[in-house]
Parts: sequence; C-alpha cells; structure tokens
Amino acid sequence: MKIKLKKDHQNVRRSKLSIFPVIIMGILILYAIVLFALLAYTVFVATRSAKLTDFSGSYFYMKNKNFYFHLGEIFNKVYSFNSQGQKSTLFDILGNSIIYSIGSAFLKTLVPCLAAYACARFNFKTGKVVYTAVLLAMIIPIVGSLPSELKVAYGLGLVNSLPGVIMLKANMLGLYFFVMYTTFKSMPNDYFEAARIDGANNFQILFKIAFPLIKNVFLTILLINFVTFWNDYQTPMVYLRDKPTLGFTLWKMITAAGAVGDSDVSNNAVYALNMVILSSAPVLILFSIFKDKFMGSLTMGGVKG
Repeated sequence: MKIKLKKDHQNVRRSKLSIFPVIIMGILILYAIVLFALLAYTVFVATRSAKLTDFSGSYFYMKNKNFYFHLGEIFNKVYSFNSQGQKSTLFDILGNSIIYSIGSAFLKTLVPCLAAYACARFNFKTGKVVYTAVLLAMIIPIVGSLPSELKVAYGLGLVNSLPGVIMLKANMLGLYFFVMYTTFKSMPNDYFEAARIDGANNFQILFKIAFPLIKNVFLTILLINFVTFWNDYQTPMVYLRDKPTLGFTLWKMITAAGAVGDSDVSNNAVYALNMVILSSAPVLILFSIFKDKFMGSLTMGGVKG
C-alpha cells in the first residue's frame, strides 16, 4: 500500500513538473505569433498606397487591395537637412549608418576583448582593479554621465564627427567584457605554455593562439554590437545631428521631429514602414547567414585539440 501511494505521489509530481514546460512553450509560441503578425502588418501596410499623411487611418490600408513598392520612391523622397541647411540624401544617410555601425561595433568588441585577455591571462594587481572597476560601473548608477560626456566631447571636437563618435565607443565597460574574460579564463594553459616554449612572445600568443580560439565568440559579439548600433538613434541624435543615420532619420520621420523629405513623406505610415523594412533588411540578412555558426557561441564549453 505504501509503495502504491509513493508511486502515485511521484506521478502527481511529474505531472506538475510537465505543466511548466507546456506553459513556457505556450508563451513562446504566443510571442512568436505576435512578432510574425507585426512583421506581416508592416509588410502589408508598406505595400499600400501612400495617400494618407498620418497614422490615424489604418483602416484605409486594410481596404486597399492594390500593391505598391515604394523602396525606389523613398530613395528620391527621403532626405534630411542639418543645422547648417545642408542636404543629406538617403544614400548619405545609409553611408553614415554603415560607417557608424561597423566602426563602433568593431571598437566596442575589440577593446573589451583586449582588456579581458590582459586581466584573465596575466596575474597582476592592475587587472583586478580593472575587473572591479568594470563591475562597479555596471552595478552603480552614474547620474549625469551623459551631460559630462557631451561636454568633454564638445571640448575635444568629437561632436558631428563620425570618427570622433566612434572613438567614444572604444571602452571596456559592459557585459561583454565579462563574457570574454570568462572565455579567456577557461582556456587551458597548455596551449600558452607550449607557445612560450617554442619562443612565441605575448603578441604572437594573442593573435595566433587566443584569437583563433575565441573567434566565434568575438564574431558573435561583433554581430550583436552591429545590430545595436545600426538601430541606435539616441547617440546620433545627441552627437551626430549634422550626419544623420538611418535610425535617427526614421525617428525624425515617425515623430515629425524635423524636416525629413517631401511634405508627403513626413509622418506617413507607408513611407515610415518602408524605412523600417529598409533598416531591418541588413539585420535579417546577417542573422540568416551567420545564425548557425555564431548563435550559441557566447558560452564556450571546451577547447578541442
């Protein structure tokens, strides 16, 4: 009798545990459906007629069954003016976005990588200080850091300069420092000791031993940083108002925060969603190409010989 009660108790416990994965799966499926619905609505409205001038008449787009492709049209109609009245075409805006995203993502990945390698592979007290400083910078809120940073940037002449703003991203702060630190720390010492016995110096060990082992992690973080800076509009809004990026231009178009293109483009749902598709296309292409190789590489399970 006791054995039977024990088995019944175990079966009830297993049934309770099996409900949790079902709930999680249901939430994830619902989340995926919402995302696909938003994507479908974006494509649907982006291919409608652009007669309306605001976002208030969504019912019009549902009744209109004709398809229009406006991507070629927005290259002629979307542009931006800077504070000096100079015009930036959509090609200029795309160029600014590419330079800003690639340059910022590379420095934002490379600098934490080098700092993490130095702290993880060399036993010196300064490395512990750097590690603690990065940790404190993450957990302690720094009030008023943006005005101070902006004042310093104006003093150094880094505002409205793509190279200057990219240089501001060359810091080791952030979560990815700890990701790379843990990855370097988990590497076996045999590789590094064998390289030193063969006469390799620190730079040769870094570029020929450490970097090949961390290649997937580095490229994954680089891709994530690129997506972050590609979609960023706040930094260009503050530092690059005379060199607008695609995210900043899209923000101005949606909020009517400045002169963007012809009068029928500003705050128009069709043109805005075409800009959304244009801005999301590089991100979707990158993830479709590199998802199998890079996704899941943030955790290094081991090193194969």
